[in-house]
Amino acid sequence: MIRLSYYGFTFRQTPVELRERMVLTDDVLAGRVAPLLGQAGITEVYPLSTCNRTELYVVQLGDGDAGGPVRALFAGLAGADVRTDRYLEHATGLEAAHRLLEVAAGLDSMVMGEPQILGQVKEFQDKARRHQLLGTVTERLLRTAIHAGKRAREETEIGQGAVSVSFAAVELARKIFGGFEHKTAALIGVGEMGALCARHLQAHGVHRLYLLNRTFERSVELARELTGIPVPIEELYATLAQSDIVVSATAAPGFVIQAGPFRETVAARRREILLVDIAIPRDIEPAVGDLAGVFLYDIDDLEGIVDANRRKREAEVDKVRLLIQEELDAFTRWLGSLDVTPTIVALRDRFESIRRRELDGYRHAPPQERELAERVTRAFMNKLLHAPVTRLKELPDESDKLRCSEVLNRLFDLEHPPADSEAHES
Repeated sequence: MIRLSYYGFTFRQTPVELRERMVLTDDVLAGRVAPLLGQAGITEVYPLSTCNRTELYVVQLGDGDAGGPVRALFAGLAGADVRTDRYLEHATGLEAAHRLLEVAAGLDSMVMGEPQILGQVKEFQDKARRHQLLGTVTERLLRTAIHAGKRAREETEIGQGAVSVSFAAVELARKIFGGFEHKTAALIGVGEMGALCARHLQAHGVHRLYLLNRTFERSVELARELTGIPVPIEELYATLAQSDIVVSATAAPGFVIQAGPFRETVAARRREILLVDIAIPRDIEPAVGDLAGVFLYDIDDLEGIVDANRRKREAEVDKVRLLIQEELDAFTRWLGSLDVTPTIVALRDRFESIRRRELDGYRHAPPQERELAERVTRAFMNKLLHAPVTRLKELPDESDKLRCSEVLNRLFDLEHPPADSEAHES
């Protein structure tokens, strides 16, 4: 009997102090996860590890207790000073499969619909393959989950609209200017939020990106990563005069951009400028927004955009759940087909369908010839199927039965019933 189980620690129940101990590095996959294979009938494992979750999807044959070795693995990662059972999430059967589909579709993320998780699912699929952890069931489950994730983003708006302040700043600029191909941007402050904003700007194709920071060396470091241009903070206003988009994200106690000096900067320009202040306390003096040709937005404006986008995403959840159910139903049908009895029945039905179609060409033949053709073709079909069916039934290893059933299902397309309109074999 094939059993699918889920074991995991996620941001919903597990504090970050424990999650950071649970990271599934390549060394952990090789030294702790791979040895699970063979214990308690475990034949396949799909691991997934991100900043918000560490999960194992386990396939086993038989009635062994897979939870024992899995819990021991997590306890070893956490250390003796932590009781992991109070945080461990567990699901079995189709509930476990449903869990992975929701993860890939972005419904189980800290930020609803975030796009990174689908790439992380694929990344750990590749890692699991390298460590030879996957098998027939987990490969099919992953294919289903990835397809569900793609459909969620293509058929709904679950991933549309910025839901972080840094991305909202870039999205706002893109809406105002229509595109960044010929635009110059200046980022003031290269801390975590500023650096993230800089990466968004570059990813959206900004033509030139200036990076300014109190500590010049930090601007230089980020510039190397992003092919930006580091600029000393002393050249702030000269840089603003050349910029179309300015994002400020420092932790300075006072205004970094003041109305008086900036008025002279604006006077020397002949085009509009967008300033987005995502700092707390604010970096840009509010009076700057009163100057002609200046668009000024602060973090409250962006939070309004973010909240509206979150509500739009939440409104898409039911649509995503419907398509997840469609994908789960297809996976359920496939999983049921792995039992050898349905495979054998479906294989006989497939051959019988072909036999009947071919005999249909003799419907105008004399009765004696039709009867002979019936006997000969039935005997031929039974002899042709006898050896593979018998060997499939007699395979002592359940994992071999599973693999052979899957091969037959794929070779003869046994998941789909034969159609009357199928072309005759030649």
